[in-house]
Amino acid sequence: MMPSVVLGILAAVVASALFNLAVVVQASEARSVPRRYALRFALLARLVRRKRWLSGVGLQIAAWPLQTVALLLAPLTVVQPADAAGLTLLLVFGSKMLGDPVGTREKLAVAAIVVGVTGLAFVAPERSTHHVSGVWIPLALLGAVALFPVVFRRGGLLVVFSAGAAFAATAFSTKLIADSLADSDWVALGIFGVFTAALAVIGSLDEMSALQARPASQVAPIIFVAELVAPVVLAMALTGEAPSGAADITVLVLSLGLVTGAVVALGQSKAVSGMVAAGA
Repeated sequence: MMPSVVLGILAAVVASALFNLAVVVQASEARSVPRRYALRFALLARLVRRKRWLSGVGLQIAAWPLQTVALLLAPLTVVQPADAAGLTLLLVFGSKMLGDPVGTREKLAVAAIVVGVTGLAFVAPERSTHHVSGVWIPLALLGAVALFPVVFRRGGLLVVFSAGAAFAATAFSTKLIADSLADSDWVALGIFGVFTAALAVIGSLDEMSALQARPASQVAPIIFVAELVAPVVLAMALTGEAPSGAADITVLVLSLGLVTGAVVALGQSKAVSGMVAAGA
């Protein structure tokens, strides 16, 4: 395991903790706004007037450079699953602040994240800045999914998947930003930066709208899994950050499956979903 990969994992864990705390801070504010503002930019316009919600934005702004540093040090196929470790912070806070017990399921989920991320680190491919020519196509598709409920005012479970698509796109485009920094490609850096900022706004609108209408135990797992799996698949397919050899590929698939299952389990636990729901 390369030292840079370890440092990248550590940076990703800290970034994830900040991102998850931001959601906790912002969720209760979103639910206090009348639901008639869902999927309208007026919802964000109302939220930006609230210091508590803006403090969540501050946490996100602090987390993003750490995520970029993580992607400069390690491949996305390791960094993105490592983000799941941030959920353990919500688990601890939820248990301490809300009194929700940490059961066997939650303990197994935490262990699965540790084992899964460790497995991914051991088979981590070389970090790559190479991109195939069609790298924009999946990003455009994810962006279209994110925008669909906003443009056509379609609610329901689609909004949750749209939020997941938006954050999956920003996760992968952040990797492209890190690559542009490494290559000193300032034009690409500007393009990917604007795209990431725009999708972050759309994703926030989708997510806040979803949290207005649905319990956090339904919203959080879908977004977490989409944000975990889609960028990893894109990195392997479009940037060459995939292990070679049947044994390494097997370890990657099994490790990714462990982390994904753990994310679903933690997202549905009372301690984690309760934290998001209460905005404790």
